Amino acid sequence: MKHSARKQQKAYEREYLEWYKGKPAQPFQPMPFAQAARAQWTDRPELVNALAKRTRQWPQSEQYTYLHDPTLEHREGRKWRHATSMHLTTSEHGDLLVDVSVHISVTKRYMIRGIEFLDGVFGRPARQAKGFVIATPAGPVQELPPQHGHMRVVFAK
Repeated sequence: MKHSARKQQKAYEREYLEWYKGKPAQPFQPMPFAQAARAQWTDRPELVNALAKRTRQWPQSEQYTYLHDPTLEHREGRKWRHATSMHLTTSEHGDLLVDVSVHISVTKRYMIRGIEFLDGVFGRPARQAKGFVIATPAGPVQELPPQHGHMRVVFAK
């Protein structure tokens, strides 16, 4: 059974890589994102600089774009690991999650791996959300107003 699961995983990885193979990178304009990050991530200038360096993208969907070649790890080996996801709000694209990776062997060397466009994930046009709908295990679905463009996460006891 384990052998079958590994074969399925490898088949999935091959299919994933084939999807990206031959897809050229597209231009990416980092300045609007970097300007917003500079204002919001005042304690993380190294991440602002890492974001400002990204000039190419490999869009996966309307909800996510890679800013680092997604096939590179498979060709050159793993050199980066996921460190965190940072929240960012822009006037044009709404709420975002920026995926940050750190180099495995070089301390404090960061790279921006990709951006998740939350308005697309939640199925609403950028900057037109009236509230977040959250289902809690303890109660009914609630609608919560956004707080200054930031998403609130609610945990039920």
